[in-house]
Amino acid sequence: MARPPATHTLTRELPRISANELAQFMVASDTGRMGIIRRARESVTPTRVRYSDVRKDIRAHLTDATRNARLIHAARQRFEQRSDDDSLSAFQRDDAAQSVDVLDAYLTMQNQLGGYAFAAAPTRQPLLSINGVDVSVRLDVLTHRAISQHDPVGGAIFRFTRADEETEMASARRREMGAFVATLVMMQAQRNIAGNRQTDFRLCLSIDVQFREVHVASRNHTQRINNLENACHFIAAMWDRI
Repeated sequence: MARPPATHTLTRELPRISANELAQFMVASDTGRMGIIRRARESVTPTRVRYSDVRKDIRAHLTDATRNARLIHAARQRFEQRSDDDSLSAFQRDDAAQSVDVLDAYLTMQNQLGGYAFAAAPTRQPLLSINGVDVSVRLDVLTHRAISQHDPVGGAIFRFTRADEETEMASARRREMGAFVATLVMMQAQRNIAGNRQTDFRLCLSIDVQFREVHVASRNHTQRINNLENACHFIAAMWDRI
């Protein structure tokens, strides 16, 4: 198994967590939640992040006016070459091999994304502040679609969950995480991205690429938002006590 790249440890004084970490927190046990807070506080930052290159390729394809499949095939060929390149590190070769699998999965889910128009998301995106916790909700793309004679805006985050065999319980937890990420996308779009435009929950997506699933924010999102706010209140209270 490839080793991860070199890392350094940064202890955060103020509560901060990623969207995926917060979604994982929402479905974790009490013990698991303490571990998530501890890892977020004692953040380990890799010099290279897995799937960062394939994330860029999927962004480029979705925001291309014609969504030309040649963009993905060219990226796939590039990753195949990298996976066999002995001049690269073990991590880079392994990341390239897994990126091929990501692109293969992505190509088979185009019908699920056909009803949306995608545009580039802002390079700089503010953190989403929730009850004393800064949540990093970085939209990969913005989403658009004509709805009721309006042109509302939303966004999407790509999730690269490994598509290993999973139990029914694990599948339910993964889908619940996807639903929470989609809710965070909606909150980020409303507060920090949309400006004077309307945000529509139907355009707020969590795209689980390897499992070929698109999770859409719920019409009845009030309870999920309340749960996220309560979770962040707890995280802020426990931040310096772990």
